[in-house]
Amino acid sequence: MHRLERWNSIRYEIAAAVALTLYVQAATNFIYPAPDTSEATWRRHALLFWSESATSIRTIKECERARNAVPSGARAFIPDDAPQVQWYLRDFAQTDSADDANIVVKIGKTQSGSLAGNPDAPEFGFEEWWNPDFGKLTTIRAIRYLLTQRAWSDVEIRDLEIQVSKPGDAAEER
Repeated sequence: MHRLERWNSIRYEIAAAVALTLYVQAATNFIYPAPDTSEATWRRHALLFWSESATSIRTIKECERARNAVPSGARAFIPDDAPQVQWYLRDFAQTDSADDANIVVKIGKTQSGSLAGNPDAPEFGFEEWWNPDFGKLTTIRAIRYLLTQRAWSDVEIRDLEIQVSKPGDAAEER
């Protein structure tokens, strides 16, 4: 192909397509692997495939904190609509009652822009998804998105609260 006369006219387009492909691959696989719900709403990054819920970075840290706060053999109450939290807390026995659990997980409301910016708050954004509003997409926003992965429309975040009690606390309350 490089010996053809057309090579001079198409080599720059091919090089640009290869460069764009490599950039998009790097951006989607390495730059923002998971949502950071603590980002300011005006600065929120999102990938186009986060139209299905994606687990936030803070979920892993909060589940680790809960795991370290109670001894092995503790019980956890986790709603069925939080399977990712069930996975991170899989070492604990699941219970059907929040009164019998040392770790209680409560699902909060879904909102645009979460309380997750406060690292000391017991409630944080654990799931994020983005249904891009292509009606709000302009040329400038499209270029900015390609370069920075910054969302141009609202991102939805579902909050979660993890309450941890000492092993004897649940039994003493009854």
